[in-house]
Amino acid sequence: MIAGLLLAIIYGMLAYLGAVSQTRFGVTENGAQTLTNIVFYLFGQKGSVLLGVIFSLACLTTSVGLLTSCSQYFAKLMPKVSYRTLITILSVSSMIFANVGLTQILKFSVPALTAIYPMAIVLMVITLLNNFFKGNSYVYLFTMICTSFVSILEALGQFGLKVNILNNLPFYSKGLGWIIPAVVGAIAGFVYGNLNNKGVKKKYMLKSE
Repeated sequence: MIAGLLLAIIYGMLAYLGAVSQTRFGVTENGAQTLTNIVFYLFGQKGSVLLGVIFSLACLTTSVGLLTSCSQYFAKLMPKVSYRTLITILSVSSMIFANVGLTQILKFSVPALTAIYPMAIVLMVITLLNNFFKGNSYVYLFTMICTSFVSILEALGQFGLKVNILNNLPFYSKGLGWIIPAVVGAIAGFVYGNLNNKGVKKKYMLKSE
């Protein structure tokens, strides 16, 4: 909880810096370029070097964690390929992709994240509320269907496939158009699940009689 609060404060500060820096630096290609401009303006070349060191150390733990976890997973999935081979392939491919540039990486990763993140967030929320709706599987099913429908269409919109009806969804302009469909899906799943359970119990009682 403390770590989450500190991260929220740090990212809130970064968001504020990015917002107020537009008047001086204008619109940049990505957030990394904006932060680099801010640090160079405030601290000069030494500050830029320090920022590079901080970025490297901050990303090192994430990189190591992702490489080891992915390699372990695929080693179990494909026993014929050794862990060492997998971690070598992932390390080399990651190095190649990293040198493509952040702007190009974001160009391809953002649509995928736009589709995946809402589903992941909703899944975590309804899992935390599992006891509230007594593990009703239809809540999971309906909620994920509604959320994925909107998030995937929103992701496709970044490739030029626009679905104008989505513009009518609340919070869509903020990238949060999936919230209301998720809530509607959860309610519909809860109601349908309860009705279905009552119907099953009624049939069971009639058979037992």
